[in-house]
Amino acid sequence: MELFPNNKAMQVFYSMTLYNLKEHKSSMEILLKTLIETTGNRGILDYKKAINFYSDKLDDIWN
Repeated sequence: MELFPNNKAMQVFYSMTLYNLKEHKSSMEILLKTLIETTGNRGILDYKKAINFYSDKLDDIWN
């Protein structure tokens, strides 16, 4: 990660490593942010702001 901080594929593999280490929250945050930074899918991009906002709040409960 330090050698290739802009390598998006490396970030995906890093998120999978974190998942295997039971670091689910960090794993999902990295994966979701990588997704919205790299996708060309219009449906996902329509929700880019919301996905980015919630990416580090997945365990929060909203009333």
